Amino acid sequence: MQTNQRLEEVASQIDALVKAQTWKDAEQGRSFDDLVAKWSIFEQQTQALAKVRRVIKSLHFNKIADRASVILPAHKQTFQWIFDSEKFTNFATWLESTPTSQELGNLYWICGKAGSGKSTLMKFLSSHPQTCQLLRTWAGDNTLVIASHFFWNHGTPLQASEEGLYKTILTQAFRQVPELVPIICPARLDDINSLDPWGNDELLRSIELLASNSHLAIRLCVFIDGLDEFRGDHIDLLALIYRLSNSPNLKICVSSRPWIDFLRAFDTHSFKLRVQDLTRDDITLYVQDHLQSDIHFQKLQTQHTDDATLLVTQIVSRAEGVFLWVYLIMRSLLRGLRNSDSIGDLHRRLSLMPSDLERYFELMLGNIEDVYRERTSRTFQALVHVGGAVPVLMFYFMDLEELDPGYALDMGIAPYSMEEVVERAEEKRMRMIAQCKDLVYIHEQPDEPGFSALEAAFLHRTVADYFQTGKMYGLLAQQAGEGFDVRKAFCRASLAQLKTMARWTVGTMADLERVQVVWAQMQVSAGELEALTGVEGVVEASKGREIILNEMRGLTANWLGREQQQKHATGWVEGFWKRLDLVRGVF
Repeated sequence: MQTNQRLEEVASQIDALVKAQTWKDAEQGRSFDDLVAKWSIFEQQTQALAKVRRVIKSLHFNKIADRASVILPAHKQTFQWIFDSEKFTNFATWLESTPTSQELGNLYWICGKAGSGKSTLMKFLSSHPQTCQLLRTWAGDNTLVIASHFFWNHGTPLQASEEGLYKTILTQAFRQVPELVPIICPARLDDINSLDPWGNDELLRSIELLASNSHLAIRLCVFIDGLDEFRGDHIDLLALIYRLSNSPNLKICVSSRPWIDFLRAFDTHSFKLRVQDLTRDDITLYVQDHLQSDIHFQKLQTQHTDDATLLVTQIVSRAEGVFLWVYLIMRSLLRGLRNSDSIGDLHRRLSLMPSDLERYFELMLGNIEDVYRERTSRTFQALVHVGGAVPVLMFYFMDLEELDPGYALDMGIAPYSMEEVVERAEEKRMRMIAQCKDLVYIHEQPDEPGFSALEAAFLHRTVADYFQTGKMYGLLAQQAGEGFDVRKAFCRASLAQLKTMARWTVGTMADLERVQVVWAQMQVSAGELEALTGVEGVVEASKGREIILNEMRGLTANWLGREQQQKHATGWVEGFWKRLDLVRGVF
């Protein structure tokens, strides 16, 4: 029984006793004692749950769920084949069965080439009711826990590391079954230890205990997406997965590109599938649904039935199982339909589109209007520099640099109202959609405050890889304009964002956590700039430091209010400045 459920039951019993008010009658002594006893139990369990929640919070890291949130959901009715044994996939069998042999029996490998839809499939599987239903057959009377982690090479370090994997799995397991916390990490329930940083060894021990303890009466299934996006040694990661999969209490489903390390590890395994070999019908459905939802195409289909059918057939054939290519092609065709293209025009559009993703990116880049080329090059550089999603509002501030490089220092500390944040972010969102073509994807984060509710990222990892090549990054630097430095631009935009961020969770430290994220990005940018430019020959170094420190002192006073908190936060800022101290002339 879940801890929250027990608390609700005890609370209901207390409420019933109070409403009945039986302690006013002849049995008042016994009833009152019962009320006191129930209240004592409620208070103890509330305190215990508070400690558990503290432990779970200590596992949290910034952007822990970001990668999963930016993966596009599966199109309706697609991927249903994976639960159908007649489609030459044994995934359903793997989910519900107990392996007779431990040798790789608890592992399933989903393989696919770049852009084939592996991450979308993993997101689909990890949350699909049928996955849960089939796993319950395997779990039997044990409690079923399903966790998922999506590696992201272009995200934060934790999003591409073992530490991030461990923390994500433990967080999800503990949230589903809070009773696991005192069993897996009892020392963490002490107030002194609850918020101490987790070390990799402690995290790994907790994961291994969770997987191997036969007395826990749980069955754990973990979905790990993007092994190829892990930044460490793939052999070490595979060794970890093998070791964990030896537990009869654990199933692990992994996905990756068909790189040599993963081929050697999994290719002889019977529990596997190749995504691009099984998605032809899904791609057909996706193309038909999008085209037939357009009124103009409906008319063309009536007038030119064979040519319309041929268009769908050619798209599916040329896709070769790469969903990303289909997505981009459909964007182009739908733009054509908005322009009232004829059926011949649509066929010509398709014929002009390269089948190779990299060549297609080159075509898209070439289609950006000259008037926008400098700004979009700066946008692409910033996304490469950060290696992940960036709040849209940051790009709004970066645009201000075009007219006034000193804008960040000149502006006062004046938090934007929510209306101002939404207006500026939406204005920049529309510009990015129009100017960056389909290379950048903007997604909403409804649980985040206004200034980070809209984030921009490259459409897909293949786009990020494309711009990270020496040739393309050099081209972006050339087109970004003389004197532009993405590190300086990011420092300035970060300061502007700090000056305009408003409080939204009064009475908590959540505000300061968001400030730390922006300040940390600023620190990294300045540190890289220092490494490139050194410290010699830059004028007014100490004056520059004092200016920024004064700015930050004012910011902390604005954010935290009380003198003690101001003192603490200012010390934090000055400590953080240790690396920025050697950066000269950034602003």
